[in-house]
Amino acid sequence: MGSAAEQLGGNITHSLGLTLPESVAEIKQRLQTATDLILPLDEVLDLLQQLTEFELGRFLLQNRGLNGKWIKHIVLSDENTSGLHPLEYWICNKCPGMVCGKQRYRYFQDITRENLRDGMALANIPAGEMDVLYSIDTHAYSDISITGLDIDPEAIAAARQNMKNYNINAVVDLQIGDAWNMQFSEEFDILLSNGLGFYVADDNNLKALYNKFYQAIKPGGLIVTSFVTPNPRLDPNSPWQGYEEHDIKKQISIFVDILQSTFLNYRTEQTMRKLLTHVGFKDINVLYDEFHIFPTITGVK
Repeated sequence: MGSAAEQLGGNITHSLGLTLPESVAEIKQRLQTATDLILPLDEVLDLLQQLTEFELGRFLLQNRGLNGKWIKHIVLSDENTSGLHPLEYWICNKCPGMVCGKQRYRYFQDITRENLRDGMALANIPAGEMDVLYSIDTHAYSDISITGLDIDPEAIAAARQNMKNYNINAVVDLQIGDAWNMQFSEEFDILLSNGLGFYVADDNNLKALYNKFYQAIKPGGLIVTSFVTPNPRLDPNSPWQGYEEHDIKKQISIFVDILQSTFLNYRTEQTMRKLLTHVGFKDINVLYDEFHIFPTITGVK
């Protein structure tokens, strides 16, 4: 049996092997026979057509998930961005889940800054393009090291290139590897991990990942990770709050009804606390975004 990442296949690599016309045709056929769409069929088909009109939308249609490049594109975009397709602008700046993703990014940075000390070893797994750590000013500290691990060689290549955009005062080590098979042992003071858990449907697979993180973190070190809470369509006790009803319906229409996104495995705060506690983490803390969609959760080894 292969690693968890290998078993998950395209969910991790973001490749379904479909051409754009094939993907659109498959989605359209499925939508036309669906009986539980959150928006009227004509509105959903219009959204499907709009997704074909810009690069991010086409990537989503073919891959049903986001890679490091597009996560960065969304997280680092702002409302002054010009020239975007109207739907791309909405995804980047108005879609509730993506707005919360931007808040999550800031929480990861804030927590890292608050806990940073001389001589610390930081890790980001999966690495993506590493902006979350590269952009933290470490010039007031000495002997900082930064490690990035990602199963996607393209992500690591992009992270190496991205180093040129920052004035980094740290030793940087970027590695291609499977997080479920990594061999780090008590090496990191702070380990950031955003994304992998969304692709894992089975709690035991996720617990295996957190076990690897626990082994990789030094005693007294900190894990900073995240999860997506169940939406109101799935759970009447969903914690989601404060959103515009149409924005949520549009989000669900795109990412659930159209894309059947591979990165939307939902978990409750109770489940996440249980998983991290069972692995051995203590002092669990949950930091919610404004819509309670995309919480950040931390624990101490």
